[in-house]
Amino acid sequence: MVNLGQSDNGITTVKFFPANICGGLDAIKALSAPFPQVKFIPTGGVDRSNIDQFLAFEKIAAIGGSFFVKEALEKMENKQKNKEAEKSASFII
Repeated sequence: MVNLGQSDNGITTVKFFPANICGGLDAIKALSAPFPQVKFIPTGGVDRSNIDQFLAFEKIAAIGGSFFVKEALEKMENKQKNKEAEKSASFII
C-alpha cells in the first residue's frame, strides 16, 4: 500500500478504481482533504450519468471508462451500416 501522506514520495496523481465501489466522488473529496497534492483518475462506475459531477471537481485529473470505447464502437458500426444502406440504395435507383 502506498502512503500518500509522505511528502517526499512524489505522488501527485493516482488511479481510483473501482470508483463506484470505493465511494465514488464523495470518497475522492474525502481523500482530497488529507492529501491536497494528489489528483485522481476515477475509473469503474464513471459513465454518462455522472461524468459531469466528477469533471467539475478540481482534484480530478482525468476520467477513465469503457463507456468511451463502447460509444465509439457504436458510432463506427452505425456509420458502416449507413454506408452499406447507401450502397444498397444506389443499386436500387
